Amino acid sequence: MKTSLVFTAVTGLASLASAGLLQPRQNETMEYGFENLKPSKDIVWTPCFDNFTCALLEVPLDYTNASAGITTLAFTKYWSNHSDAEDVLINPGGPGDSGVQEILNGYENLQDRIGPQYNLVGFDPRGVNNSGPNVTCFPGDPRARNNFDTQFFAPVDNSTEYGLADAYQRTGAFGEWCTSVHAINGTASYVGTVAVAQDMLHYVELLAESKGCQKDDAKIYYYGTSYGTVLGATFATLYPDRLGRFVLDGNVDTENYYLSGSENGLYATNDAARSFFTYCFAAGDRCAFRQNSSSADELQQRYLAITNTLKESPIAVASIENQFYPALVTWQDLIGQFLSKLYQPLAMFPILDLMLTQLEVGNATLLAAASGKGTETVPAPVYISAETQRIVSCIDQAGRYNLSDFDKFKEHVEFVNDRSPVGGPNFPLAFGGPCRSYKIFPPENQIFPGIPGANKTSAPILFISNTRDPVTPLRNGHLLNGLFAGSGLLTLNATGHCSLAQVSDCTAQYTRAYMANATLPPPGTVCEIDVIPFQQSTASKK
Repeated sequence: MKTSLVFTAVTGLASLASAGLLQPRQNETMEYGFENLKPSKDIVWTPCFDNFTCALLEVPLDYTNASAGITTLAFTKYWSNHSDAEDVLINPGGPGDSGVQEILNGYENLQDRIGPQYNLVGFDPRGVNNSGPNVTCFPGDPRARNNFDTQFFAPVDNSTEYGLADAYQRTGAFGEWCTSVHAINGTASYVGTVAVAQDMLHYVELLAESKGCQKDDAKIYYYGTSYGTVLGATFATLYPDRLGRFVLDGNVDTENYYLSGSENGLYATNDAARSFFTYCFAAGDRCAFRQNSSSADELQQRYLAITNTLKESPIAVASIENQFYPALVTWQDLIGQFLSKLYQPLAMFPILDLMLTQLEVGNATLLAAASGKGTETVPAPVYISAETQRIVSCIDQAGRYNLSDFDKFKEHVEFVNDRSPVGGPNFPLAFGGPCRSYKIFPPENQIFPGIPGANKTSAPILFISNTRDPVTPLRNGHLLNGLFAGSGLLTLNATGHCSLAQVSDCTAQYTRAYMANATLPPPGTVCEIDVIPFQQSTASKK
């Protein structure tokens, strides 16, 4: 999701190594996974992945009911060389994305944005990757899981009644199957966002006690992106007096997430899609799809023509590397890939450029490869975030958004498609739709009670939003900014999902200033990007 920025921490790592923090102690080996770590009720760090430390924290499934049992949460820390560094908890989104992997792969970008005076702590929330409980609907059978995802979660075709009925039945099959699996031990009930917020509070209280401080005074330092803003807004609503520094980047309409299938994520999707054609046209021969077109609008019309051609006839592909069987590439594959490429313009627009250039002459090999068509991914990856995303979303909705009636499902599909023909077909089977027949619910104390917000927080929240974010529009940033008194909103004039998808020194400077002393940007502050998609030149500053 993130674009790498240059940052080195050689001095800090050297200091930590000399202090023994990053070196295995006697009779202790460097770990490269969590399999050999012993779960503990306290935070016990073990050297891992060469330059990090890892911990497995044992927590109750239900903090108010010990009989519900326990689970373990995976943490990874990248240490600052500042002796008094606070821990900043990181959540990269999803729900289902791994905070552990975010630290291992993206700590440089995060430290550039946050500042070197903080420890960076990534954690896998409940049900995610290295943390328990296991919420897969296909335990021990990743092949079945992968085949199910491929067949059952293509974008919805609402052009015919059959297409709608097909999607409706697929969502029902998902819910019924997963309910039958999860009903066996019931642990999936405890993976909702409120429970994760309780885990975050538990972590900072344990951290405070380990330093000889009162746990009731513990404050959380946090950077959340995408769904991480739902988690952040939930925490800030439940525990407004526990905020130290709190950055929410790429904001989800939290109430809409809990109650309405995240329909409000599509306000800026069309603008984000149009920006690809605008950047491509401006790039000249650096964008191959531009060819001899006379305007960005003409490029968009050519893309629509490709989509219509695929709707009339899919393309057979039988010759891509690592392909195990012939595959048909459809228009659903194209819009699914188009939407995903809007998340990271700098890295992904050149790939989308090549994909469209090939498709226009009937070559679908790149699109087939990107869509995983004709391939098997067994045994790896063992963990796929999309499955957890659907389960956590359904647990969070707790039966409050019901699309069990076909007419309601049809209305929902038509609504999101009218809002965005690019994003709309992808949403009904990611949020809302799969929950209609899923009958596993959280305990009452883990259900989010209502609209997020607080009249007062112990530290102001910094919200960051892009002007052309394909799934978390700027209007959501304004909405949450208005619900949390004393908060601030920083706008980045850019395409992409979350500000970390772009290079912007302006955004980094304001964020580091906030992290240093809780200083918010002046109201109405808008930052520009430093690198333009398709170009290596620096963008003009306003």
